[in-house]
Amino acid sequence: MATADLGAVLPTLSTYWHELGQAAHAAEEAGLRYIFCNEQPGSDAMTGAQALIAGTSRAHIGTSVANIYLRHPYLMARSAAMLQALSKGRFILGLGTSHDAINRPKGLGSPHPIRDMDAYVGAVRSQLAREESTPIWLGALRQQMTQLAGGLADGVIFHLVPVGLLRKSVAVLRAAEANANRSGRVHVAAYARIAISSDLAHARARARNMLAFYLRFPAYQALFSAQGFAGDVEAWTRAGTASGPIAPEEAISDSLIDATCIVGSEGRCVERIQEYQAAGVEILLLAPVPEERASLSRLFTPAFRLARRLQQ
Repeated sequence: MATADLGAVLPTLSTYWHELGQAAHAAEEAGLRYIFCNEQPGSDAMTGAQALIAGTSRAHIGTSVANIYLRHPYLMARSAAMLQALSKGRFILGLGTSHDAINRPKGLGSPHPIRDMDAYVGAVRSQLAREESTPIWLGALRQQMTQLAGGLADGVIFHLVPVGLLRKSVAVLRAAEANANRSGRVHVAAYARIAISSDLAHARARARNMLAFYLRFPAYQALFSAQGFAGDVEAWTRAGTASGPIAPEEAISDSLIDATCIVGSEGRCVERIQEYQAAGVEILLLAPVPEERASLSRLFTPAFRLARRLQQ
């Protein structure tokens, strides 16, 4: 079994903006080869990536993921070209379509995200000169986007995809590669939410709060339901629409948490990471579950410690 390269996804909440460069430097010093930033509401992944580039000199830097509906393809291409130059060839452009709940209030989005992504990638590449060539990775949850990534992208990023489904998703990706006569060209990354603690209940509680946020989106509801967690989705929905005996996050089972996140002691997390590797993940991007009032340094310290352990 091949050993996955380790990386991190740094959050772009405004409270962390001034820490991004320093945190990226710490990640690089911990031996992480891939350092990405996400695009949370109110932030900009491309500017976040610039901060990561400024704090590093060796690691690959990327976005996970930049919303295509927020930027004209020309602007995305020119931003990517500048970041590729500033990083001296280390930049990876991760693209996604986000969710209707985020796009529609801005007057954006479309009922055809797969078609839109296909056209968008072509438009971005057409605006990049050969010397500006930038790897493009696609954020994917389900089969259609995974197939598109296999046919045209340089990488795919799976987020909160249950580890039991990942092996099938990788097989779908590889089949799409083969159909497009480009076998072995797509990197497989997983954006993995992690909560390291000797107190398993505490680690799960942190993950439970995070999953409650994502369950607002139909795409994740469908993903989890299809993998046998329809009961969690139904219980969460009931708790959120009625003054029931439990809060919405309390409706999320330990089983769903364990299927989608890496939680528990260092030893338990190592075992989970091995499961991701066995499923075909080549690059594991660790993203600590948010913790109230924690600085970026404090939030990532356990993950960096684990990364060092895995490299010994």
